[in-house]
Amino acid sequence: MMKAKIEETAKSVCETDVKDAAVAEKVARQIGVIARSAKAVEAMRLLCLSDNEEDEMGGRTYDPAEDERIRRELLVEYERIDSIIERKDAEAAARARAKAEAQSCAAAGAPTQAA
Repeated sequence: MMKAKIEETAKSVCETDVKDAAVAEKVARQIGVIARSAKAVEAMRLLCLSDNEEDEMGGRTYDPAEDERIRRELLVEYERIDSIIERKDAEAAARARAKAEAQSCAAAGAPTQAA
């Protein structure tokens, strides 16, 4: 019913004779409303077609193969991020060692004041 209403409205908008800017603006707004309505109807249709089975937590149940695919993707991403963190930690440690070494060399090489 909603789809028929959208199609009927779209047909009437398409038949509108645009003579001035105000009418053109109104038609453009109507087209936007029709497009958003059509997207909403399609989303509702897809939701109705989807499996309505829910688990005990009230969430949707998913295909075990899909769960496994997502788990593998997360594991790969975790390993990538973990390696980046390890590399950054090693770089920070190297910078800290270099800074400490530079400070100790500067302290050792600084002239002492004789009294």
